[in-house]
Amino acid sequence: MRSRVLAFLASVAVGHCIYAPPASAQQKVVLGHVATAEIAGAFAASAEGYFKEAGVPVELQLIPLNPSMPPALQSEAVQIATITTTTFLQAVDGGLDLVIIAEGSVGAKTSKNFAVFARNGSGIQKAQDFLGKKVGFPVSARSSTYGFASG
Repeated sequence: MRSRVLAFLASVAVGHCIYAPPASAQQKVVLGHVATAEIAGAFAASAEGYFKEAGVPVELQLIPLNPSMPPALQSEAVQIATITTTTFLQAVDGGLDLVIIAEGSVGAKTSKNFAVFARNGSGIQKAQDFLGKKVGFPVSARSSTYGFASG
């Protein structure tokens, strides 16, 4: 759990550096989240003082509906948001400039409820189509991407 929290903290710090306003205007990073188990690491990091230790002021902001995350990012109400892959893909397909900065779902090792996305024209239609191809995936076989920030 500690390594997962530290990985999340590092992602937040990197995202903050990439999208940081001028030093005189910096105040805090607002992390928009829905009420799910995936955000527990950020709450633990905040409670244990990891964000303060790293010099990254983070405010956790509940956003009740996942589809509200892309507009919150675009309006800069939040700098980082935990949104589902489908909401992210719909927002990008609609023209919003969003980028993935971290992963962080939790699930049972026995879960078989996973999906794979392939770009149009890739020729990937079934599992056998992956043979001989390079494939990128999250570090944990139980994880999916969820950390996003406006680009």
